[in-house]
Amino acid sequence: MNPASRSVLALAVVWFALGALWLGSEGAYHGDERFYTDAVLRMRASSDWFTPQYADGTVRLNKPLLVYWMIGASFEGLGVSLFAARLPFLAAGALVLLATARLAHALFPQRAGAPLLAAAIAACNGSLFTLASRSTPDIVLVLGVACALVGLADLLVRRLPGRDCAPWMWGGIALAAAAKGSLALVVLGFVVVAVARSRRDAWRDVLHVPSLLASLLFAAVSLAPLWLADAPAAGSSFVADQVATRLADSPAEVVQRVGEYLASTARHLLPWSLGLAVAALVSRKVLAAAWREHGLALKLVLAFSAVVLAVFAAANLHRGRYLAPLYPAHSAAIAGLLLAGVSAPWFQRLLRVCGWAACALASLAALALVRVDAWAAASCAVASAAAFAALRRAAPETGFAFAGAAVLLAVVPALRATAVGDAWRLAARAERLDATLGFDPSTPNLVRVLSAGRLDPRPLDDPGEAAALEPGAVVLATKQAAERLSSQGWSAEPCGVLARRWRGADVQAVLAADDANAKLSELGEPVFLLQRERPDANPRAGG
Repeated sequence: MNPASRSVLALAVVWFALGALWLGSEGAYHGDERFYTDAVLRMRASSDWFTPQYADGTVRLNKPLLVYWMIGASFEGLGVSLFAARLPFLAAGALVLLATARLAHALFPQRAGAPLLAAAIAACNGSLFTLASRSTPDIVLVLGVACALVGLADLLVRRLPGRDCAPWMWGGIALAAAAKGSLALVVLGFVVVAVARSRRDAWRDVLHVPSLLASLLFAAVSLAPLWLADAPAAGSSFVADQVATRLADSPAEVVQRVGEYLASTARHLLPWSLGLAVAALVSRKVLAAAWREHGLALKLVLAFSAVVLAVFAAANLHRGRYLAPLYPAHSAAIAGLLLAGVSAPWFQRLLRVCGWAACALASLAALALVRVDAWAAASCAVASAAAFAALRRAAPETGFAFAGAAVLLAVVPALRATAVGDAWRLAARAERLDATLGFDPSTPNLVRVLSAGRLDPRPLDDPGEAAALEPGAVVLATKQAAERLSSQGWSAEPCGVLARRWRGADVQAVLAADDANAKLSELGEPVFLLQRERPDANPRAGG
């Protein structure tokens, strides 16, 4: 392994290790995680690993099985927890960095520094880090698409034999299909058209039978049970979720989606997208020279981006994460352009300024958090030191990428963890919990996972529904809902607080308070455990 490859591997390992520090925090919880963890908890209870279900027992056949099995394997090995649910996806995120570096090498083989810079750019992409911190299939889909593009770039740009490229292409497409389904067909179609236009002579070698059979088997194992399930929605619900219910209603809506996706992509790729936009205005000759030198690689990235954008622009909703499968290719293209000459002196100075700003942000966060959470403050201090070292020793573009990655991996999760409040964890320690009231639908799932599956509350939409619960039932409720139940004879006990979204005045108030943690609790929303008739068992939250 050469020094550059060792550096990329070290970056991926450090990225994984830093990401794991706050992986179990509910501060980063996303509502979609409940669809997968709820299903896995029911799979474990029933020992039926082929029929995912919602929390209410309804069959859920609209996503492939691979993600459920990844979470299930982690639960079996590490026990039920948020950390265990997310760990396989953080590992997939680290593999995305390696795949991004490999893709940069395939697209820009003459640029020795492109793989490391591309991996570093991907490492400081907030969208990729967020997806790798959730127990959802998106980051696995990103990995599959990146692998497929590696094989295609090896074939078209590096002109390698088709037999060498086939495992990457077909394996990546199979992984994308096993992770999330229909986008794999888009990737497959793009690969077929690209090869037909540029390397028709390689078809025989590309259709490598062992690679094809292994890929088909892998995808079929994850997909086939959904179509063969003994349920009314088998097959049809998968198509409806992936295609039929997603189509836009008018051309105007499609145009709107294009604008939304271009904006969200540019935001996720900051500051690189802004820098390249400015370079397009002031360094057109440099960009033109880079295009002449790397035209095929850049056309490949642009063509694939246009195809994926067209697919999702035709949908009736906008989710910025849907274009995340493009980010490894975008990171590689940005790295190739920078190293081809776009990194003019003004751009290097801009990157250094942004890097030092990131370093200062981490230092300020460490100082602010030292009175709230020592671990969070230490995490931010380490990020600041890492950013400082990267900016001192590396080239401007690589130094800034490493600094941004350090801040993203340590500072952002630390701030989320300290601002979430303690209500969920206290509720998970209760001896009994039958329902939740006043919260969003993901709250019962969060309590299920935090209690390692011991508690199984159901959501209530209205206080009137609580009357149907059996005597002695325990309800977790917000302050407003607790007041209504208390007026009906329910007894209430405090169960911590939920932090509200921070404002500028809140930060100042916490820093100025004699007791920062008490001030945080005061700013949060109180949560209560309520019981109409107390049984012998005490439902008081632990801690």
